[in-house]
Amino acid sequence: AGLLLYGFKMVSHAERLNDQADPEKKLAAGYQPCSQCIKPDIYFILLDGYTNSKTLQSEFGYDNSSIENYLGQKGFQVIKDSRSNYNFTHMSIASLLNLDYLHHLDNSKSFFTKEFLQSYYTINRNEWCMILQKEGYSIRNYSIFSIQNSPSFITPYLTELSYRSVPGQTFFNKLNRDIGWQLTPYLFPPNEIRPVERKYIGTNLHRIKETFNGLINESKQRNSPPRFIYAHFVLPHETFYFDSTGNRLPELYTLRTQLNKKDYVNQVVYTNKFIIAPLIDSILQNSTRPPVIIIQGDHGYRNYPPQQIQLEFENLNAVFFPGKKYDEYVNSKTSVNTFRMVLNAYFNQHLPLLDDSTINLLKIKTQ
Repeated sequence: AGLLLYGFKMVSHAERLNDQADPEKKLAAGYQPCSQCIKPDIYFILLDGYTNSKTLQSEFGYDNSSIENYLGQKGFQVIKDSRSNYNFTHMSIASLLNLDYLHHLDNSKSFFTKEFLQSYYTINRNEWCMILQKEGYSIRNYSIFSIQNSPSFITPYLTELSYRSVPGQTFFNKLNRDIGWQLTPYLFPPNEIRPVERKYIGTNLHRIKETFNGLINESKQRNSPPRFIYAHFVLPHETFYFDSTGNRLPELYTLRTQLNKKDYVNQVVYTNKFIIAPLIDSILQNSTRPPVIIIQGDHGYRNYPPQQIQLEFENLNAVFFPGKKYDEYVNSKTSVNTFRMVLNAYFNQHLPLLDDSTINLLKIKTQ
């Protein structure tokens, strides 16, 4: 019976019902590549949870103008009032890479692990990469997501979502999840770091290094076909690993500290100094063809009282377009139009820009 069901799904493409965007991928299917266009390398640098400078000033008392001035001097356009369309990573990236809103995502109900896995699927089959492949692009994936025919080069992230969906639903695993945490203080003293915790820190730090080094190496490539390079840093998003000078925080502090504004700002400063600036310097100095560079937060800081929920969408958004083709950016302030504008500016497309909208996804359950 299981084999029959699997065979039916393969033939009927029933798995496409999991696609939260357009299961038919009509935009990519009907896309006609531009044979005469000069095709730039496209860097998409995603900084998880990075809010915009306006909010850093008003809510954190931090002046982030130094990184904006740096980017401006390099020729970037910084979108001052930018917002993400969704306030959770999976849905934000699924929407952005499919150049549209997630019309098959029901945001009126509580979400479970299923919805996150559907977003993974929607990212995996995204229209943006399908379009770029038609244009002859190589997809260089340094993200935390898998993309069809372009698996990530870095250590996997959030693998517990797949675990929760099957073995995590058994009685003993649910029992451990629901009440096991109450036993932890008795089994492990709060000032003791468990091996699994130390491994968690090491793996995440290694992933940051892998991603950074991967982009530096990509920037130095010569005589390659045009590339889309997608890097996803889980920074300045908590967990907090670094202070503002680049020093590692003590492991115990990293593990026990909850989301807070002070450590968040310090990790913003770290990200500015040790991720954004050296990457941009390397890309601009080494590129053999003028690149498109997009630096963006998938959402902002997420620890506000309910009456300030809209601040969760305030995100960093800065773009470098060769020839400074920034005209359309006065007409859109949200992430959903990012790659529509790239196609219009460099691939002779005439895609309409979608209305700016934010969709609040707070009713989340991950059991």
